Amino acid sequence: MMEPVPDIDDLRWLFESDPESAFPDDNWRGYWPYSAITFTTVRSGATVSLYLEPASHTVGIVIDAESPSHVRLDLGDVGAVATERLHGNEELIVDFRGENARPHLRLRLKPTVSLTWGTGVPWRPLGAGPS
Repeated sequence: MMEPVPDIDDLRWLFESDPESAFPDDNWRGYWPYSAITFTTVRSGATVSLYLEPASHTVGIVIDAESPSHVRLDLGDVGAVATERLHGNEELIVDFRGENARPHLRLRLKPTVSLTWGTGVPWRPLGAGPS
C-alpha cells in the first residue's frame, strides 16, 4: 500500500476532473484504496491521464500531445503520490520505495505540461566539463 494513500481531493484539484473507475461497473469509492482510478485533463494541447492503484503500488501516466510526441509510463513499486503547488507550478510527484528506489518523478500540469525524472545531477552539455 502506498503511504500515505494519495488524497483524492488533491488529485481532483490538480487534474480539475473527477476520477473514473479503471474497471467497468466498479464502485471504486467503496473499495478505495484497494481499487484503481483514472484522472484525465487537457492542458497546453496535451491530454494527460493518471492511472492510480495504491494497493498495488502502481501508477500509469500518459501524455498524448497533438504533435507526434507521446509519452507512456507504467510505474511499479511506487511508495507515494502527492501534489505540490509552488511558484505558480502545479505538479504531481511520484516517489518510489525500497532500497533501490529511483529518483522521484514530477509531472507538471500548470503553467505548461512537462515531465521530469532524473538523478538529481544538473544537466550540462556534453564536453562542458565539471561545474
